[in-house]
Amino acid sequence: MALRLHQVLAVASGVTAETKKELEILAQVMGNGDLYTGFYGTYTPRAEQEPGKEPTAATMRRPPKVMKVRVTTGEVLSQLRRVVSRRWDVQRTVDSASALATADVVLRDGSVLLPKVPVRHLMYLEAELSELYGRLERLPVLDPSRTWPDGVPADGIRRSVPVETTSEDKVFYAHVLYEATKEHAAQVKERERQEVVGTWSTVFESGALSPDEKFRMLARLTEVREAVKIAREQANSVTAEDYQEGGAVLDYILGAS
Repeated sequence: MALRLHQVLAVASGVTAETKKELEILAQVMGNGDLYTGFYGTYTPRAEQEPGKEPTAATMRRPPKVMKVRVTTGEVLSQLRRVVSRRWDVQRTVDSASALATADVVLRDGSVLLPKVPVRHLMYLEAELSELYGRLERLPVLDPSRTWPDGVPADGIRRSVPVETTSEDKVFYAHVLYEATKEHAAQVKERERQEVVGTWSTVFESGALSPDEKFRMLARLTEVREAVKIAREQANSVTAEDYQEGGAVLDYILGAS
């Protein structure tokens, strides 16, 4: 049964983990020379046992001493061939299918932003776009409490509509306590009060984006990220041809006939 690339990738993940454990076990066996050695020892008494006499140390027979060879290089290499060839076959299948797996990144209006992008690059691009979203999301926006003209000046600095504010200061004035009469002069005392003495016209400046600009920028990024995701899924649906390369390579290396 033909498998899709995404199915082969799932299989490859399991095969890689499984064969890694098997290779670790084989490495221990391959490096242990004691497992490959054995011996068989027979004992011959110095004298023959005479009939009717009790056996002596010189005539007593002893059982053979035996330590069997527990593993041969042929057995180990056979296991190694099985494990490694399976590992290589799956990876060749993945790599060959990935080389053919491409898709267009298509925007919502049907226009092709990026043609025939390899699936591995689509995976990379999808991750990069997610990181970029986080960075752009941190950009500041214009203070909404101010009024900002449309458009961006050539220097990139926006200037608000002037804000008029009054400036007050202490003003001294004569306060008449008692009006003048024929007999007495007027009694006057100096006092102070706050009065508007001028007007400030303040223009606020900012190099930030407008909230609408930031919203539309993030919306475009989201559109591209979704298009890349769709393209990746399409590329992953390519049919993967099952390759068997490991056996041939290992037969040559290991000297199999």
